Amino acid sequence: RKRLGAMQAQAAQKPIPPPTMPVEEGGALCDMLSLRDKIAAQKLIVSKTRKRQEHDAASAAEADSSTSGTSPQALVEALDALVSLQQQLIAITLRPAMQQASQDEAAISLGHLVEEPAGPGSLPRFNRVRRGAISSECVPEVLATATISKVVVPKGEQMRMQLKHALQDLVLFSDVHPEDLAAIVDAFTSEHCAAGTTIMKQGEAGDRFYIVMSGVCDVYVEDGGSMQLVATAADGKGFGELALLYNAPRAATVIART
Repeated sequence: RKRLGAMQAQAAQKPIPPPTMPVEEGGALCDMLSLRDKIAAQKLIVSKTRKRQEHDAASAAEADSSTSGTSPQALVEALDALVSLQQQLIAITLRPAMQQASQDEAAISLGHLVEEPAGPGSLPRFNRVRRGAISSECVPEVLATATISKVVVPKGEQMRMQLKHALQDLVLFSDVHPEDLAAIVDAFTSEHCAAGTTIMKQGEAGDRFYIVMSGVCDVYVEDGGSMQLVATAADGKGFGELALLYNAPRAATVIART
């Protein structure tokens, strides 16, 4: 017990060394603090220059003179200096991340970057490899090189305008170029459905997209063996695009009400 007390007393007499940090991090921190001070000072210079220029302009206007005491070039130079300082601060702030990214890229190219075991409270580190492109489906070479002929179905100008406005109101076609939109309108065909006609059935393959020009259609989804009414499509509304976009079966059954 006496020995333990002597060791504690000896430890208490030793001065505690100040915390240290790597030279590079300390230098970067000093640079950041210095740049922030310079930016604050430069902002004051810009503010004073702008106020002086406004005051000179007001004085010149009162004196009915076209000359002013402060040149506009002084404000431009002050702003350029401020932007330069801000860019330097951003570069210093991003320097560690850029260095880490360069090191990771070099390690990946050499095959040295592998998964590291996860420590307590931390996540495992995986290979940081750029993710490849993602697409919904691979296009066969025959379709990729095929020549698609334009389909034009004769229709009146009034119907063309109705189809155009209906397509523009749909999110799917809201950003389509006018020429491409006109080509889509040309390809539409007219189909008359009596009340009670099943236009499309849930689970079947889809090859058409519909727009209701007149009448009302009910949209049903099968749930637990019963058909549930989930939506209604009236004039100008479209349906059936999901099966074409994702090459998937129909997600609902649509029946003409009128």
